[in-house]
Amino acid sequence: HFFGSPYYVYQYATCYASSAQLIQTITSGSVEERREGVGRFLDLLRAGLAKLDARSRDIIKRRWLDADSKITLQDLADEYNVSAERIRQIEANALKKMKALFAA
Repeated sequence: HFFGSPYYVYQYATCYASSAQLIQTITSGSVEERREGVGRFLDLLRAGLAKLDARSRDIIKRRWLDADSKITLQDLADEYNVSAERIRQIEANALKKMKALFAA
């Protein structure tokens, strides 16, 4: 599942230097080096999600990580009884938090 939706979360949540280095590790080198790079990516993604509150984590998972779900901001807004703009803000803040973790 690495080459599915989580890749896009990674791209949005990371700085360019970190992503370039990790992408190079994942796409070059031996099979073992690539497997290790993917493992590091998944560990970072899990750690980033764990740092989020439950609502932010749910929004990120449902908007970016569930390949079968194409939930919209408005769908989530209706579910959480807030505006679509508020959901967008929560999503942006969650990605910003994850970016900080990836860049560290």
